[in-house]
Amino acid sequence: MALAGLDGRTVVVTGGASGIGRAVCERLLAEGASVALVDRNEDAARAARDELASDRLLAVVADVSTEDGTEHYYAAAIERFGRLDGLFANAGIAEPGPTVAETDVEAFDRIMAVNAKGVFLAVRRHLRQLAEQGTTGAMVTTSSVLGIKGMAGSGSYCMSKAAVLGLTRTVAIEAGPAGHRINAVLPGPIATPMADRIMDGLSDEERANHARHMLDIVPLARWGEAREVASLVVWLLSDESSYVTGGIFSADGGQAA
Repeated sequence: MALAGLDGRTVVVTGGASGIGRAVCERLLAEGASVALVDRNEDAARAARDELASDRLLAVVADVSTEDGTEHYYAAAIERFGRLDGLFANAGIAEPGPTVAETDVEAFDRIMAVNAKGVFLAVRRHLRQLAEQGTTGAMVTTSSVLGIKGMAGSGSYCMSKAAVLGLTRTVAIEAGPAGHRINAVLPGPIATPMADRIMDGLSDEERANHARHMLDIVPLARWGEAREVASLVVWLLSDESSYVTGGIFSADGGQAA
């Protein structure tokens, strides 16, 4: 059964060329929505456009961590579709790192620029677009289970994802009276290209230990799939969740529990 309120709407999806973003784009297209897929990786964006093969899909290459990049992808989406309704502010990066004491500022800045500032810029721009249109909209941000938990070697990432939660709750309060909704999803261990990249450089023994550790801390005892998170995201963007805002929704196999 189709979800109410998505057919005919337009949604911006950052980090849309792979992983959870790609799964959300695919599901939105299936629901009848038009999608502005944004990614910094030109090859991946082109491949996603060709594989999804829809005249309701626009692929835009942009740096979500800058104001110029944000304005670029919004301008392209508006030019193509005329109006925008939903936003999935999902673009993010993760780098396996040292302890906080050993982290260099450049590495910290890279993660914060994409994961926190990039979400802020997208949400701010979307709110301004909705005000200009005189319409209401739904937004979803991607945090992480590590936005509410700590993990050694992931201090910058944990901090960036916690920041997303603060933004989401604040915007829910500020924008609610205008009829806008915003919620956050907290993925746990999801089988995505980003997760694969984190494993790059590890020895076979380290990979095996990591895999065992992940299964030990996830009650469902398996990695999640991008489509499972996408189902939650698309529901939050739809009218089926019309009284839901400021929510923090885990999709982590029970890890946060």
